[in-house]
Amino acid sequence: MDIDACRLTYIRYLRGVGSGQVKPATPGDSGQGEEDLERQLTVERLRLTAAQADAQELKNDVVRGQMIPTGFMTMVLGKVVPAIASAFDTLPLIMRRRHPDLTPAHISTLERESTKIRNECSRFGEHVPEYLKEFLAAIE
Repeated sequence: MDIDACRLTYIRYLRGVGSGQVKPATPGDSGQGEEDLERQLTVERLRLTAAQADAQELKNDVVRGQMIPTGFMTMVLGKVVPAIASAFDTLPLIMRRRHPDLTPAHISTLERESTKIRNECSRFGEHVPEYLKEFLAAIE
């Protein structure tokens, strides 16, 4: 093949594409007919419409309060759990002040149990994935 003839043909092709006189070739174009392309386009439009409808249904469920976004729940739990743990930290001190007649053994037991509960609260986040699985299994 003559390289100059190929170059000239390619330049004419590019000019034709630029002016709109020539339809550009698409990669993998195997000579599909217009009907096949239209059918593929219709299928893709249907997929897009279905995906948009699903997304809107999820938004509606959130607005109605039937679904709660996981980001919101993570934020709420991130604020509630430390508050609960903090309350358990102060419980032995409060009991000691309000009930001075409690023995050191009572206070020690209260501190141990409060520590156990506080530690369980701090590990709550680790259990969220299994709670989610349990919930999803229950609604199926």
